[in-house]
Amino acid sequence: MPRVNITPKALEIAESAGLYVEHGLQTNVLKNGTERQRHVIEIGEEDSDFLIIYGVGNGGILYLITKPAYVEDLPAHIEDSMQLRRVVEFAALEVTR
Repeated sequence: MPRVNITPKALEIAESAGLYVEHGLQTNVLKNGTERQRHVIEIGEEDSDFLIIYGVGNGGILYLITKPAYVEDLPAHIEDSMQLRRVVEFAALEVTR
């Protein structure tokens, strides 16, 4: 489980820009055919290609998995809830441009 929490303020910022922020599970099929699940935090916009995914690593630190090609300057790792809120603020600015 993440030690980085999705705060009510982060949700408020996201919703005001038409984004969602949610914790979920992502299933990947490995080369040997087995499935592996990992916890992720997604920041995205419905019906859009805008999607940022951070995986939850050991110790709860988030690591960047994917982002739109046109989005720059995202941190490779997020260590606390305030950093996640700043990423949500940045994403909200990107989608409202």
